[in-house]
Amino acid sequence: MSGFTMKSVLTIKPESGASVGKLNDPATPGLYLFIRGKSRSWIFRYMRQGKAKEISLGSLRTVSLQEARDKIITMRAALITGQPVTAPAPVQTAPVISFKQDALTWHARKTPGWDDLYARKVIKALELHVFDKIGATATDSLTACDIKAVISPLWTSAHVTARNVLGWVSNIVKHAAHVRGFAPVAAETVLAHLDDIKKPDAIHRTAVCWKAAPALFTTLAGMDTMASKALRLLILTGTPRAAEIIGMDRSEIDGAVWHCPPERLKSGNPAGLDRPLTGAALDIIATLPASGPLFPGMGAGAMQKVLKSLDGGMTHGLRATFRTWASEHATTVQDHDAAEINLDHKIGNRVHRAYDRADMLPQRRTMLDRWSGFLTA
Repeated sequence: MSGFTMKSVLTIKPESGASVGKLNDPATPGLYLFIRGKSRSWIFRYMRQGKAKEISLGSLRTVSLQEARDKIITMRAALITGQPVTAPAPVQTAPVISFKQDALTWHARKTPGWDDLYARKVIKALELHVFDKIGATATDSLTACDIKAVISPLWTSAHVTARNVLGWVSNIVKHAAHVRGFAPVAAETVLAHLDDIKKPDAIHRTAVCWKAAPALFTTLAGMDTMASKALRLLILTGTPRAAEIIGMDRSEIDGAVWHCPPERLKSGNPAGLDRPLTGAALDIIATLPASGPLFPGMGAGAMQKVLKSLDGGMTHGLRATFRTWASEHATTVQDHDAAEINLDHKIGNRVHRAYDRADMLPQRRTMLDRWSGFLTA
């Protein structure tokens, strides 16, 4: 007669429809399934010195059929050799750590190096788009399909958000994998799953014509507010994204170079990005706080509010202003790559970037010096 199966132990019932009963596993002498209503547990029954004895092996919810059979083998060996018969201690397994637990740990470790605005942005996005889908899933069991289910709804409706969320999820999984030693799901694998989904058309932000940039810069210089200084610094440094400027810290300035850390870069460049500082940019920085954040408490909309009052288009549109000027005034082929690097854009395909790692800092400094001269002439 065949023994119990994983399916049968879940459905088998005591004889005659009774609610309580003990059923022997035909394949394992001494192993019984004790059923009481909806409760099911394992028992080892054996004889010693002419007396029947029983030892509980645990609930079916925590001890599988195979685990119960393995315990019986150990206990029968003790019975044969005359040793005390006791149930083997349960195997200690590592606690299951959910993605949400890992995410909160990662966020807490990263927060001291972020500005408050960015830290709130990250946790809000995870709460809004991620935790309800995979928050309860063990991080080490996540698959590319699990993460695709999170990213897919955003891929066409909010492409930038989708990219950001994918980057954060990937970093969380990598951090957990480093701590606990499992193979992480690569973001590139998820992107491969998303290739068949049509990306949204690029949104063209309202931008000031490059010819009008000097007039705008002069107007901003006459305002002498923190938001106007932030805008002038953004323009002089080759129009990084607003979050990069708002989060600037005095510790990131090294002489005439500003090192923007990777967590504020949309590209996710793990090395961060060094940006040249022209004389005009350094003059503005000299008027800002001597330590800590250069623009403490400034919100994301502060610069946009100033531009709106001047009919200056969108803050993000200034990137198009600078990039168009760079194209119109390029003196070498390298100027185009230098402008793209300064905008934190990726150049070429993945193979190209793997071999060409130049940051073109000298070329970018020359370009920004010319840009600064154009703005302040």
